[in-house]
Amino acid sequence: MLKLFLTNVVLETTDSDKHWYVVLTRTNSERKVRDYFQLQEVDTFLPVQNRVIEREGKRIERERLLLPRMVFVHISRQEMAAVRSTLNVYDFLRDRSTGAPTCIPDA
Repeated sequence: MLKLFLTNVVLETTDSDKHWYVVLTRTNSERKVRDYFQLQEVDTFLPVQNRVIEREGKRIERERLLLPRMVFVHISRQEMAAVRSTLNVYDFLRDRSTGAPTCIPDA
C-alpha cells in the first residue's frame, strides 16, 4: 500500500491499479522531480547513460539524460492530480487523438 502526501492530500492505492506514465518536467528539473517522488515513495525511472569524458588529461564520469524533460512514474489514476500539481512538473505525455495521459504498457 502506498500513501502519497502531495498538496495536503492523502491517497491510498494498491499495486494492482498502478500503471507507468511519462511526466513532462521543466527544463533541467528531471533529477529534482525524480528525487522528490522518491522521497514520497513513488516508483520512478529516469533513463540515463553513464559516460566518461576526458578533459585536460583527467577522466570525468558524467550522467547523460537519454530522454530530456521526461520522468517515468508508476502511479494510479487517483494520484495523477497530485503528481500533476508537483513543483517543476509540466504535464503528462498525452495521446494526441484523445488528450488522455498515455499509459506505458509493462514489458
